[in-house]
Amino acid sequence: MAECGPRMRKYRRFQVGAFMAVHKQKREEAVRQSEKIIAENLKIAEKVKELRAKKQKLERLETKVEHVVRELEQTGEIASELECNVTTPCKKGRYLSEKSIEQRKKNPTSLDALSPSVGRKRRCELFEAACQINGGQNKNNSREPAEVGLCETTAKKCTEKTMIKVFSKSKKITEKVIPKLYKKELSAFEESDTNMLRSVAVYYSGCVMEKRKYRATYRDSSYAKKNSKAVRIAVNSCHLPRLVPYNKLMPFIKSIDIGQLYSVRDTLCYGLEEEEKADGMYLDIKQLLLSLAKFYLSQSRYQLIWFQEQVNTFHVSPGGDGALFGKDDMACAWLVSLLNIGRGVLSSNENFLLFGANCRKTVFQCHAFSRSW
Repeated sequence: MAECGPRMRKYRRFQVGAFMAVHKQKREEAVRQSEKIIAENLKIAEKVKELRAKKQKLERLETKVEHVVRELEQTGEIASELECNVTTPCKKGRYLSEKSIEQRKKNPTSLDALSPSVGRKRRCELFEAACQINGGQNKNNSREPAEVGLCETTAKKCTEKTMIKVFSKSKKITEKVIPKLYKKELSAFEESDTNMLRSVAVYYSGCVMEKRKYRATYRDSSYAKKNSKAVRIAVNSCHLPRLVPYNKLMPFIKSIDIGQLYSVRDTLCYGLEEEEKADGMYLDIKQLLLSLAKFYLSQSRYQLIWFQEQVNTFHVSPGGDGALFGKDDMACAWLVSLLNIGRGVLSSNENFLLFGANCRKTVFQCHAFSRSW
């Protein structure tokens, strides 16, 4: 057999250069398309911006046209009124002719219906007429007679409903005039006896407030924190009335004459050992009952009940009880009330302290006090 040479193998290589050339061509084409799209988007954005500007300009022009048309109509009305005033004489006591009056009846003055120019024109005419009527002039230093006349006329002739409707829309009235008028009355009220009694009622509401609690109530009812500072609470620029400060309230409360106080240790502990003595205070029951009778006969809050038609005869109900808090911490109190109030269980608010001491209710001092009646 004849020898055969090695088998010839054929290899086909991947054309990398051609592939990269095609890939580069496609990439450049994509970039050109992207740039074209961006350019078109920019053109669209410019067109949209231009269209928006034209719409805004059109709206402004339409507004100007409406304003010009309204001014022309008002000018025509004014011209016709002037013509009427010239050709038609005004009756005595009138400032406009009959024809002008009839024309204005078709467009009466109101808060929202009139245009600003018509409202301004009518206010000028009204003020000029007020100057003539009240002897003033339309100058800065001679306007007071007209202003006084207009204000007095408003107060006398206008209804409360109309005044509230008009003045509530005026910031000059609500933010400047009313707060100044209110401030004078506020200062007088805060210094009055009415506010003092109001503060005493707050101090004794439910139970006797301590110093810290009353001051907290005083602060929270009149002040609010704003940026870490205490600012007066105000409604429509008007401050709320404050309670009487604690340092002024206490001297007033201590000055109230409740009768002479007697010491339990000095008057009811004769002959007792030192450890048996107790500290406390009490009132003379006769003096207290006379004060209560005088108070209830001079008030009109309660309808007093006279049992069996015994007018001006009071029925007294005394009572006492103690509270044990420990060996060296005990309390005893005697209260007194008048049954003629007739309020049942609600009469607990009408109980008055007669005796209070740091002792048991069964000790000698309590018995000595009850026997003193």
